[in-house]
Amino acid sequence: MPRSPTPSGPSLVVLGDGPARGRRIALAKERILVGRDPTCDVRIDRPRVSRLHAALRHRDSTVVVTDLGSAGGTFVNGMAVIAPSELRHGDVVAFADVPLRYDSGQPFEGRGQRARPQDNSADRFGAVPRTAVVRDVAAIKAKARRLLRIGVVSLLVGLALSAYGVIRCSGGCSKPGPRR
Repeated sequence: MPRSPTPSGPSLVVLGDGPARGRRIALAKERILVGRDPTCDVRIDRPRVSRLHAALRHRDSTVVVTDLGSAGGTFVNGMAVIAPSELRHGDVVAFADVPLRYDSGQPFEGRGQRARPQDNSADRFGAVPRTAVVRDVAAIKAKARRLLRIGVVSLLVGLALSAYGVIRCSGGCSKPGPRR
């Protein structure tokens, strides 16, 4: 696929394999919604991408990405976005499993080099390693399944005890017992 011309402003460049590789998505609006929903400004039709996945917002001369409570997560250079995170030229932004590279549209020296090391984003507020997030989500799901099983077992035991009481008392539970 031929590459789109470089826009004058900030954009996202599609990474990975596929026909859209190298495609530029201009970030021209003040607030850009990313997700599967047809009303999103950047529509990504992938199962792990939430309907309303993330928002990109212009703040002064920068672009800030915010996760909108997506199931698949939003990541900057492999770090989960748990608070609004400022993008820098060359950052790799992943919406669930869809990677894109942020291009600020501003010229800088060393155009062929990265502006900074890719793994240096941990110093920004709101950054958590992706593996830690995946591990935490798996632990939470396991706890939720365990609590669900306990709840179902408790419900069944309660119903069994109620049924036993009804059957036992159906023959005249309200009659007083023999007096001595």
